[in-house]
Amino acid sequence: LKGATVTKTIKFLPTSGIMEFEEGGGCEPGCVNVRVTGYGQSSLMGHYHVLNTFCSDGENPVGLILGFLTAANGDEIHTYVSKAGLDENGELYYVYKVIPDECTGRFENIVSGEMIITGSMDFENLTWTCEGEGTLDFQYD
Repeated sequence: LKGATVTKTIKFLPTSGIMEFEEGGGCEPGCVNVRVTGYGQSSLMGHYHVLNTFCSDGENPVGLILGFLTAANGDEIHTYVSKAGLDENGELYYVYKVIPDECTGRFENIVSGEMIITGSMDFENLTWTCEGEGTLDFQYD
């Protein structure tokens, strides 16, 4: 497969977790640092930990939403949200793009990737749920 690009599908089974808010945390004055964390199961990662972090003005994200997916063995996929909104069913969705140069372990050969995640956020209980899928392009030298 030397020099070949191989596209693999990645599926995320239903996952849930918590949201935490912290004043400051590298955010501009008047904003809070938001950490969205949880554990899930995926077709290419197996059991994984998810962390999304971003600054918020209390209603909207300020700047990039960064995502970190860490497999049980420590291999990582790093992402950012390129688009978010409500789908035709009124469900929240996020389009995550992979940051290839920051992926590690068995994911260090990723050259591009996109994942569409849908779910909901419960701000009263500070919990969230999601699921989704996408594709990852691996380049083998």
